[in-house]
Amino acid sequence: YEILECLLKKDVSKALKTYDLYMKNSDDIDGLIFFLGHYFEKLYRMVVMNDNKVSAEGIASILNMNPFLIKTKYLPRALSLGKEKLSQHMVGIVELEARLRTSSIKEILINKFIFSFS
Repeated sequence: YEILECLLKKDVSKALKTYDLYMKNSDDIDGLIFFLGHYFEKLYRMVVMNDNKVSAEGIASILNMNPFLIKTKYLPRALSLGKEKLSQHMVGIVELEARLRTSSIKEILINKFIFSFS
């Protein structure tokens, strides 16, 4: 969650440090990519539902998330990024996953993805 938080705040430096710490404690890059893809999809859906006048409680119910976190944390950050930027990051995650499967330079690919938030 901390890497996601850093990316949403566009704190690239902290995201890189957090990623390094994550990799020292776990080597599950696939799990990290799945998590980021899953949450960026949720963020995109939040913005779309908000545009369609769905309440924060309704969004929380549909996405099976805490309404307080939707209202105070995720929806404001998702709205600040906007649908276009969120969709670009979702494409970036898909491309990252595809490249990670065939590349031996995983660190460079992850760093490039994180830098795309600056």
